[in-house]
Amino acid sequence: MTVSIVVPIYNTAPYLDQMMESLCMQADYDDRSLQLEIICVDDCSTDGSLDILRQWEKRDKRVQVIQLERNSGQSVARNVALRHIHGDWLYFMDSDDVLLPDALFNLMVYARQTQADMVMFNASMINEQGASIEGQRYVRSNRFKKDAVYSGHEVMDTLLSTFSFRAVPWLYLTKTQSWRESDIWFPDGIIHEDETFTSCLIMNTERISVLPETLIQHRMRASSTMGQQFSLRNMDCYLQAVAAVEQWLGRHTEHRQMGRRYLRYTLTHVLITARCLPFAARMTTLRNILAHRYLPYVETKRLIQFIFRGR
Repeated sequence: MTVSIVVPIYNTAPYLDQMMESLCMQADYDDRSLQLEIICVDDCSTDGSLDILRQWEKRDKRVQVIQLERNSGQSVARNVALRHIHGDWLYFMDSDDVLLPDALFNLMVYARQTQADMVMFNASMINEQGASIEGQRYVRSNRFKKDAVYSGHEVMDTLLSTFSFRAVPWLYLTKTQSWRESDIWFPDGIIHEDETFTSCLIMNTERISVLPETLIQHRMRASSTMGQQFSLRNMDCYLQAVAAVEQWLGRHTEHRQMGRRYLRYTLTHVLITARCLPFAARMTTLRNILAHRYLPYVETKRLIQFIFRGR
């Protein structure tokens, strides 16, 4: 079996060697049970990231480096990589994270054991220097039974009901065929594009299991998308991600009911975060919500709190 690993890169030179080593050590060259295809897409980095990637490409034949002609964002970089994958399984890696030893092997074993199309797992957090951040983890396995298999709708129902849905794509391994059948790509030109991709992929996946192990260290950086202060751009991109989900639901009507639950969950919770926006930005957001007819997806209480900054 071959796992295609998609890695978008932009100015993460200090972390690339550790990240790449953690990937390449997942399997030996001659391991026929687990073969790797590592596709790195450099989004016009200016800090020497491309030179480091080229060195890894020369050193390891499993590494393929693609350089974009212009800075286009993480979603475009991932979509470019997706057009080059050949593996049976698909995994998305952030360029500053660390995949723990034997993570992919353990996931593949569990996938075969449960006959799953997707396997989810847990993550721990590290800071920019690589030290563990106590008290911060992505843990969802406690919501599910070990060795059990769930439909995509069952998984979404549990995650939404327990307020534990996370759209990040580095928390699951999926069959490439499941992605192809889902008819979903990352929306170009926005941040929070994971919201569209992950929600639609999960809904469309037939068999999902959850491995109760921590298999990745996710690095929290001040300059990353999630580390920056919430702004009107964040809000606008969330609305575009939601619009992309709506378009997908229009093509996949069998998921419409669950999809609308996801839209209510996402818009309601993002408005809680968006209360930090200045008044003018909040009014701009309100007009956009009304223009897109998203009002039915927002709890009245949360909308009032958003407008008046209530608690």
